[in-house]
Amino acid sequence: FDEEGLGTGAATHRWISQLLRTRRGQCTSMSMLYAAVAQRLGLDARLVPLPEHLMVRLVDGSVRINVEATARGAERSDAYYEQRFGCTAGPWYLHDLTQRELVAVLLSRHLAYDLGKRGSRQEALTCCARALTICTIDPGIYSNYGMELRAAGRPQQALERNLERHRDDHGKNGDLDHF
Repeated sequence: FDEEGLGTGAATHRWISQLLRTRRGQCTSMSMLYAAVAQRLGLDARLVPLPEHLMVRLVDGSVRINVEATARGAERSDAYYEQRFGCTAGPWYLHDLTQRELVAVLLSRHLAYDLGKRGSRQEALTCCARALTICTIDPGIYSNYGMELRAAGRPQQALERNLERHRDDHGKNGDLDHF
């Protein structure tokens, strides 16, 4: 499998079904497939967020191995990701996603994006709003929500969403029942 660059056609390979059909993918589809196969084989495989990226972490007791699915399964250290993506391990980046958080990522970063590109702006905004009821610590949700609000001609609300994110210093996860 090959990673497709982040150019214009890359969005067509963000889902596992497209990855399997075309053998081309992005970090999300490739990491999700890698983790699913690893879990099926009995390994403790977790998905880990980075700015605009997702990778796999295999855990066996105190041993943690980061796997870069877009680099043919190469092992990478946390320090590598911190330097490459300009982030530090914290409440969001480089932590193991829960299933709830993964749902929020998929809603805001992928489904909302796809809907927005098709002109279904209200549905994209609904996805972002629902993602925030699940997880409030992912900066990408706020960013995507703001971009969708701006595209919908609501720049003031986009600014307010951004300010809301900065006021929420510690973040908290919402209740999945709102979803």
